Amino acid sequence: MELLKKNIHMNRLKNRILTQITLDDDFVLPDIKADIDGVISSEGEVVIDSVRAGEGKVNIRGKLNFRILYQCNSGEKRLHNMSSSLSFDENMLLDGATDGDTVNIKWDIEDLSIGIINTRKISARAVVSLEAMVEDIYNIEMVTEVGDTTSQQMDSLKKTIDVSQIAVSKRDIIRIKEELDIPSNKGNIYNILWNTVRLKNTATKLMERQAHINGEVSVVVLYEVEEENAPVQWIDTVVPFSGVVEVDCTADMIPDIEINIASANISPKPDNDGEQRVLELDMVVDLGIKIYSEESISFISDIYSTSAKLIPVTEKVKYNTILMKNMSKAKINDKLKIDGANGTVMQVLGSDGTVKIDEVIVGGADEDSVRAGAITVSGVVAVNILYISSDDYKPICVTKQVIPFTHEIEAYGISNDAMVFIRPSLEQLSTAMAGNNEIEAKAVAVFDTLVLSCLEEEIIRDVTEEPLDLEEIKDIPCMAGYLVKNGDTLWKIAKKYYTTVDSIKKINDLKSNTIKEGDMLLVVKESI
Repeated sequence: MELLKKNIHMNRLKNRILTQITLDDDFVLPDIKADIDGVISSEGEVVIDSVRAGEGKVNIRGKLNFRILYQCNSGEKRLHNMSSSLSFDENMLLDGATDGDTVNIKWDIEDLSIGIINTRKISARAVVSLEAMVEDIYNIEMVTEVGDTTSQQMDSLKKTIDVSQIAVSKRDIIRIKEELDIPSNKGNIYNILWNTVRLKNTATKLMERQAHINGEVSVVVLYEVEEENAPVQWIDTVVPFSGVVEVDCTADMIPDIEINIASANISPKPDNDGEQRVLELDMVVDLGIKIYSEESISFISDIYSTSAKLIPVTEKVKYNTILMKNMSKAKINDKLKIDGANGTVMQVLGSDGTVKIDEVIVGGADEDSVRAGAITVSGVVAVNILYISSDDYKPICVTKQVIPFTHEIEAYGISNDAMVFIRPSLEQLSTAMAGNNEIEAKAVAVFDTLVLSCLEEEIIRDVTEEPLDLEEIKDIPCMAGYLVKNGDTLWKIAKKYYTTVDSIKKINDLKSNTIKEGDMLLVVKESI
């Protein structure tokens, strides 16, 4: 007996773990920087330098780069900036990890606070969340066909499953270079004090051997002009971008691409007249690319012979299948109260924000707390608003606000043990004055959701063959009438009476394999 086997490439999530680390240190301002009297705004980003997996653990090294916009109440210039970094070297226990595994890392800054120790020294403290995920990519052999069976009466039962496999797993980048002209009503750039760069409204589309990435870059810049004692100027604009990455894919595959800013530099540049009226944006977008292919695999799940005893050698294997992949949107709005300690809000200059997820609840079929067949996501939109204040000593202010939200994502058929991956982003954010020290914020949050069902299947790896035990089958009648019971199939009946499905169908003049409870069948044993 010849067994025909097929090698199947499969993947599964071995483990993932989330931890928080606290970073803190004191920093002395460089000699060329002015004294600090108050912090206006702070911002940070995590840079991962190295990730190394070991037996049951993973080591992550990196740094948190931060920068601050601060105020000095002495001298002609009151606004200044400073940047530095906090390094970390973290060991995380991760069951299932082995030496050489590829580990995917996600990070989020939960909190970044800057304290003033004295006019020349500050303290920086940050809470950073790190999520480490290890996937196991492996091959299994499934028996898909039985070779020449003319020498013996043999029957086999086939089963088909849908398997999702990672066809592409790689990292790549897109470089964006744009020149932004200063509006004619704005002064020439002397010194850039502060800028924020955010991605929004990103989308991906697969073509033949290509992944197309597009979206928008939200840019807010605060700068000093050349004229003495002139007020600071600002620019709030949006830059569209697109890029193409060469990947080994087809248009019908399913993309799961994480898009983040790796670096973004904004610098002034002379225009054709030699005046500093152009902003040059040099930006690198990091792409964590995963592309899934779906395949229906037909394999032999059971086998028997009427002339020999066949003993299947089975093994339970775990695999993933994509339950859903979609994007949903939530409209979020609120009226934000601004603390009057910094004076009255005179004008909103610009705003940016990020979506932070605090909790994800999967509503499986046995879940009572949330609706079955849905994923409930709760979190906040963290909004930074740059505005002009009526306080002459602090004319430029930044307020950091959060808008809570709860959003429900349809996920029909989801189970409690499904793996849920959600990439949140902002599609739109607008802020406008709504009253005395009140700002109305409107946002559209996008949730790019991938749900993998974790399934298990028993497969045949091999089959051993032994002679029939005649004593075992002698009590089975050569011919019998059989009343079909609930749950019976022709396969089960044929195997029990040592005959074949084709034989039962022929004797009973059945046109298909469909039978129902209460049917009466004539069964003839074929074993010798």
